[in-house]
Amino acid sequence: MTKNNKLLLWITMIVVLAAAALIAYYMTSSSNANGQDITANKTEIFMPTVKDGSFVTNLKDSRHFLKVTMVIEVANGAILDEFTSKDYMVNDIIVSVLSNKTDEEAAADGFQSKLKNEIISALNKKFGEGAVVNIYFNEFVIQ
Repeated sequence: MTKNNKLLLWITMIVVLAAAALIAYYMTSSSNANGQDITANKTEIFMPTVKDGSFVTNLKDSRHFLKVTMVIEVANGAILDEFTSKDYMVNDIIVSVLSNKTDEEAAADGFQSKLKNEIISALNKKFGEGAVVNIYFNEFVIQ
């Protein structure tokens, strides 16, 4: 490679990096074309969550057990406060749903998804429709 080709290559790389930096700056800038602050227009992306720890329970009429660690996503801060103050109620509902599962249900395809929906439904029945938005399993063990 000649000296001129190397120089041209370096100049091209510098121009490309500078262009990428400018694009990144403009994409993350907090004002729009009119100079208005657009951070006020952004909606909340993340919902409040309740870290609910681990639950261990026997499966119904079985010697097997189910261990689940989950995070519950709730609709707003008021519900988060209610879940925090009534954590004993939330825990009881979750344990009741988990302990009513049988070996056959646990072995079925889509068990985690069905269980997630059932827990959401049970919690929404107690705390109001739409209170629980989603549940995320961090740990899921059947033994």
